[in-house]
Amino acid sequence: MKNDAKKAPLYLVTKSKSYYGNVLAYCIKTSEYVYLHFGQEIWREKASRELFDYFNQTKNPDFDEVEKFEIYQKYAQDCQKY
Repeated sequence: MKNDAKKAPLYLVTKSKSYYGNVLAYCIKTSEYVYLHFGQEIWREKASRELFDYFNQTKNPDFDEVEKFEIYQKYAQDCQKY
């Protein structure tokens, strides 16, 4: 199952400036968010797809609203580490 999860498509949720190489993606098949740093998987975590849906439904996201999502808070903290 682990190998199948890695082959499942990832959908971009958000990314930082390109030179940092931080990306938060969502895997619909496994309901997991995946944090990638320069293409290297750092972590994978199951969570509600609310953040993914919010970005898909909003052209200009309000980052005060985005920061309320726990998965985004974890991503933002880890962006500071790497």
